[in-house]
Order: sequence, then structure tokens, then C-alpha cells
Amino acid sequence: MINYKSVFITLFLASSIATYAQVGSGATGIGTEAPEEMLHVAEGNVRVNKINTNTGVVTDKIVVADASGVLKTVNATMPKFFYMPSVIMPTAQDQVPGMAGATYNAGTFTVNLHANYQSQFNTPAVSNTGATTTLPVIAANALDYHIVWYDNTVFENVVINNLGELSYTIKATAEITVGSFMNIVFVVK
Repeated sequence: MINYKSVFITLFLASSIATYAQVGSGATGIGTEAPEEMLHVAEGNVRVNKINTNTGVVTDKIVVADASGVLKTVNATMPKFFYMPSVIMPTAQDQVPGMAGATYNAGTFTVNLHANYQSQFNTPAVSNTGATTTLPVIAANALDYHIVWYDNTVFENVVINNLGELSYTIKATAEITVGSFMNIVFVVK
């Protein structure tokens, strides 16, 4: 007589055990029989108990995962947001020439914020004499653009498109002062 209860339990246990493989190269796979790295976890999360009891130091690296899930270390990570480099927003037509990506048309100023950021980061005014790095420039479509404050007694009709092009007009009653500026934040998508 077949003990159906035993068969069910055996089948259930057999189907719930993860695949484990170790190949000649020393690679170990969990949930895969063909590990592609020294340790390859095919699905699920990884937990390291008591990892937070081992305090890091300044020279430690940050662990990141690439798009395929392979863990790597980096010295630093890109901040989630940063302020745009300082630029003077034109308030008169004669201030437009010479500014990266700036135009004036029938009272509307357009300033390519990304082009100004790229220009300044690609060619800094001064760097330390032993500089071995360059400033990172993120693609225009990889950023969101936010104006967190602007002088609304001067600027109006303020709009930014998805490529970081800012358009605005100047109020007819504007009294432009040193306090007539904008705070612009770039957020990494």
C-alpha cells in the first residue's frame, strides 16, 4: 500500500531544496548549477549576520552591484543630487552672447543649464597642481532639474524641459539686484 502522505512530503521537500553546485574552478552556485562568479546566488537576497559589528575606516570601499548583480567595490558613489555650478542668468539681451547654450527671442531667455554645467565641469577655472581626476559629467537625460528658489520679483514664466533647458521672462517692473538669482538642483535619476 502506498503511503500518500510520505510521498507528498518527500516530493514537497525535494521541490523546495535549492540547487547547489560547486565546479572545478572553485566557484559555488546557490540556485544554479553553472555559477558565473566565485559565489553565484541565482535568486533571492544575501544576508551577512553581524556585519555591522565590524566598523569600517575611511579607506574602506563601498560595495555596489552592476546591472547583472555582480558585486564590485568603488571608492565613492555619485550623490543623489547636487547644486548646479554658479552661472549668472541673463536679465538683458546683451548678456546672452558668450554664455553656453543661451538664447534670447522676443523677450524670452533660454539657458541650457546642462550645457553650462558641462562646460564648467569639463574645463574648471583652476584645479590643484597634482589633480589626477576629472569632474564627472552626467548626461542631460540622466538628470532631473529643479529650481528650489528664484527671485519672483524679477523672473516669471519659468520653465525647464527634460534636457535641462530653462526658459523665463523678466518682469516689466523688475528691479534687478545682487539678490536676483536662482538656486538650481540637479537630481540623478
